[in-house]
Amino acid sequence: MIKIPRPTLVCPHCSKVYRRKREFDLHKSTCRIIQEDISEKDVEERQDFMSHHELCDIVKLLVREQNKLKNEVKTLKTQLSTIRKKVSVEDYLTKNNKPVCNINSFGEKLFMNMTDFTELLENNLEKVLENIVLNAACEVEEIPIKTFTGHTGTIYCFDDNNWRKMNDKDWKTLSGVVIHSLMDCLKKWTDKNERRLEEDAFSLRYNTYVQKIMNCINRIQPKLMAIICKRVKISLNGITTFEIN
Repeated sequence: MIKIPRPTLVCPHCSKVYRRKREFDLHKSTCRIIQEDISEKDVEERQDFMSHHELCDIVKLLVREQNKLKNEVKTLKTQLSTIRKKVSVEDYLTKNNKPVCNINSFGEKLFMNMTDFTELLENNLEKVLENIVLNAACEVEEIPIKTFTGHTGTIYCFDDNNWRKMNDKDWKTLSGVVIHSLMDCLKKWTDKNERRLEEDAFSLRYNTYVQKIMNCINRIQPKLMAIICKRVKISLNGITTFEIN
């Protein structure tokens, strides 16, 4: 049995397709009012020929169309709010962050004193490095280093009144200050206890401490890097979209 397709009715104003003539007629008259610049007088004259039921249907249709437009506007506003201007990280940091010191002067403060050295002998390296960083800059804003969530491999430092990407040489310089001061503390501690080295118990403890210090040296740079980055990391939420080169 061959089915004959039902005829379709296309609105001449918006090209919507209808199969029922009553719905098509209702939509067409309303759509024309919306699409064309019809005066209020023309609308009132047409209303005189419409039944109460037809007017109610038109009002319902208009309300539905208005709600649809409201939802579309709301969606558009949401999309626009997520579109942020793309700027380079250097430009953003230059405009919004100006530390009180540069990377070199900050690095000079990353030295280990005898209190830190004594604590290192008894505690772990990470805790000592945290104290050193805290003594060098009590506030996060004072640290001339920044990194961002989602871009952990890219770190920036403030140098010569400008922000630039850090490199391995920069981290070696910072960790070098810690290592040099550590060895200096070790020498002072050794000189102070030179006579006790002949004691078996102290000599054994001394060798244990020296071994611990030697094992710490290669771990200072990655540990220091992790501790600093954790303190200076900036969240990108609500800020902007960066172009990471």
